[in-house]
Amino acid sequence: MRKEDLQVSDIEIKDAASADAEGIVDVLRATWLDTYPNEEYGITREDIEQRFDYSTPQAGERLTQYRERINRLPDEHEWLAKEGDRIVGWCFAKRGDENHIQTLYVLPRYQRRRIGERLLIAALDWIGPGKEVSLNIVSYNQNMGFYKRYGFVDMGKAEKNDFQPLPSGARFPENKMIKR
Repeated sequence: MRKEDLQVSDIEIKDAASADAEGIVDVLRATWLDTYPNEEYGITREDIEQRFDYSTPQAGERLTQYRERINRLPDEHEWLAKEGDRIVGWCFAKRGDENHIQTLYVLPRYQRRRIGERLLIAALDWIGPGKEVSLNIVSYNQNMGFYKRYGFVDMGKAEKNDFQPLPSGARFPENKMIKR
């Protein structure tokens, strides 16, 4: 199927479940490989591939812990964008003292089809109207304009980094964005 043939109506937004963990990781791997390799910051495709190699015992344990956590805490929620049985997007938000969009990813070939918008709106609705919401974004991410269209303002370098270091020790440079 060509990107031009994809219809937004074919994509369903729904709550994530434990059984979706591997599909979510597939979305992460594909979007990270498309978005994040950056020679200036020492972030390589190999580093990203290693980050998502769930055949190792340590990474397998992370997947098991993640699977057990999905949508089980009252102040955290995760949504999926699905085309049939295939997960094509994922959003994770937290609410509380600081309301935060932790992640929002859409497979590269499904981007620019309003799927990210639908996931973001689901998260903002869940957090509640009129509440301040923050997110961190990799500083060189070309999709920063997407968040600006929804009222997020770039506040500069993030004080706290949402990402764990990659296997090589490289870290993503992050900016904080806030929607008031």
